[in-house]
Amino acid sequence: MNKLGLFALATVERQVEQVVPNAREKVSEYVPILKSEDRPRRDVSGTDFAPVERYPGLARTYGHREGRTVSVHFEGRAYYAAVLGHYAQGFAALGCTQELQSATPEAETHAWIKGKQRYLAKIVGELKGMVSVDIETTLE
Repeated sequence: MNKLGLFALATVERQVEQVVPNAREKVSEYVPILKSEDRPRRDVSGTDFAPVERYPGLARTYGHREGRTVSVHFEGRAYYAAVLGHYAQGFAALGCTQELQSATPEAETHAWIKGKQRYLAKIVGELKGMVSVDIETTLE
């Protein structure tokens, strides 16, 4: 799927969740990959520091701060391509430039930069429809 398709898929999924809360759970009865049985039950303490809103349905499972460097890890059941599109579209909408760091069929790492602020994000499609997202930055 091309980038435009990824963006469209992520946008549609967000809009559906706004109109029909818990749509993912309802649809999961027919699309098993969306079932929440492996999804973490709650967020760990911490904050979502990135300017792009967390992808719906992912839980914060790790957060760390050392000096000015902060990192966060999200995971849950989702379509890898939709999650990748969500973050690419979100950072682009904020006027960030994108630098591809690495890409495989299962994972991509991107740096999104605006001015002096740089966000490094790794998005990984895992087994059984799980997706993980790691985001790191240095606070100004």
